[in-house]
Amino acid sequence: MNLTTRILKVSYFFYTNAAKISVPKTWSFCKNKNMDSIPKWMLVFILWSCSFWAMGQKGFSVAASSHLGAVVKHSPELTFDTKGASVGAELNFKFQTFGKNEWEEWRKFPKFGVTVFWMRFGNESILGQAFAITPNLTISLFDKKKWSGHFQIGTGGGYLTKK
Repeated sequence: MNLTTRILKVSYFFYTNAAKISVPKTWSFCKNKNMDSIPKWMLVFILWSCSFWAMGQKGFSVAASSHLGAVVKHSPELTFDTKGASVGAELNFKFQTFGKNEWEEWRKFPKFGVTVFWMRFGNESILGQAFAITPNLTISLFDKKKWSGHFQIGTGGGYLTKK
């Protein structure tokens, strides 16, 4: 059984059993009722995206990241309560360059990409959610056996559900 078949079977298992999967109550950021269970579509989409990455498509890759943070009361002007954690997810679709232009080889074959981003802030009734799409460029800074460094820059558009 190849890796893609295994991933698809695991994603089907999670899809059919997602109602039973929940985050442990002992985690402090799970006090928000919206964080008690993981949505089915999120599990399936992340595992499905991993299957594309595992296939090793030439010149194309998908990277998924998650974000966890908190809104900090840094000013007395913030009069609202910051309940729960800020959580987010990001999908980055990247295209590898292969040196068709001279500058691509000089910059160690950069990657062009588009990032789709979602963020839910701690107090959704006041702070809302954020959605963004950002084209970007990723440049390799160094490559070692076990370490690598990259610089990613991009600018794009976003939408906030609350003012």
